[in-house]
Amino acid sequence: MTTNDGKVYADYTVVTHDDNGISIWYKDGGEATLPFDNLPADIQKQYGYKPKDIVWNTDYTGSVAQAQADKKLLLLEFCGSDWCGYCQLLEKEVLPTPEFRAFASGRFVCVKVDFPHKTPLPDALRVQNDTLKQKFSPNGFPCLLVVDTNGRELARCTGYNPGSGPAAVIGALKDSLKAGAAAAASN
Repeated sequence: MTTNDGKVYADYTVVTHDDNGISIWYKDGGEATLPFDNLPADIQKQYGYKPKDIVWNTDYTGSVAQAQADKKLLLLEFCGSDWCGYCQLLEKEVLPTPEFRAFASGRFVCVKVDFPHKTPLPDALRVQNDTLKQKFSPNGFPCLLVVDTNGRELARCTGYNPGSGPAAVIGALKDSLKAGAAAAASN
């Protein structure tokens, strides 16, 4: 099993479980207690756990502070909520699914960076979003960016193929995270 934060447990046996997660023994005599939010969706489902809904913050500075406190990364969703059809499909077909919630909830503080055409944003939010757009240069909408608390980009997934579902988006983000980690390690 590979947890949502990338840890691998080979040849494991579940010893106990409760409402919060599972305790396992794994190959080489290790023991671990794993919260459900950090477990893959299939294991969550096996134990009847339903991942919490993702809270999409709009305050970037507050989200950075939360990510630092929780030792998480940030997931930024650049979108046009009231005009971008692909953004609307991503928000309908992927973001609310148990698979995506299981993937995101244990590892990210999520931030929506919206650029609506019809819905006015408060001035401070519009300025913040414009600043983030200049800083991260999303090359289309929707664009999911993983950044650390220092604002360093770690992964990018642009666009959405309608009907591809959460597995494709999660896979693209994981692949991009691996590629980013490999590039950082070679520098």
